[in-house]
Amino acid sequence: MLVCDGSKEGTVKTGNHAPPGGVRGGFLPTPSGLDKKTPPRKHSGKVRHNIGLIPENGQWDVIAENRGWWLLIKRESGEPWKTLKLGSKIYRLGKANFNLGWNGSRLAQGGHQALLYAGYPEVEEWVIANLVEAHV
Repeated sequence: MLVCDGSKEGTVKTGNHAPPGGVRGGFLPTPSGLDKKTPPRKHSGKVRHNIGLIPENGQWDVIAENRGWWLLIKRESGEPWKTLKLGSKIYRLGKANFNLGWNGSRLAQGGHQALLYAGYPEVEEWVIANLVEAHV
């Protein structure tokens, strides 16, 4: 505990220059407020909507589109796994771009695939059906 220049016993220096209440010299009369942990911050309440971003490097081909989504495949994907990108055409709450892998029979089990299945299971079925139909 820092004691100020002897003017008052038991005072603690704060980081503020002038705390609310106008206590002289930026000191609080008791250290009890500093011992307590501050509660964790709550979410700001902002709702974020995102839209899918189409890559501009020209290395992607369109496999399928519908009213809400587009599905792209990278031209120079390795074997046996193909690199896919699924994006939303409209603003959605949460994630709107998904990077996926496809080996000809199933999607790679990973973070983006799990998020897609958790948020949009019918879109995952649509992706698989289009990949099978296109013989990718």
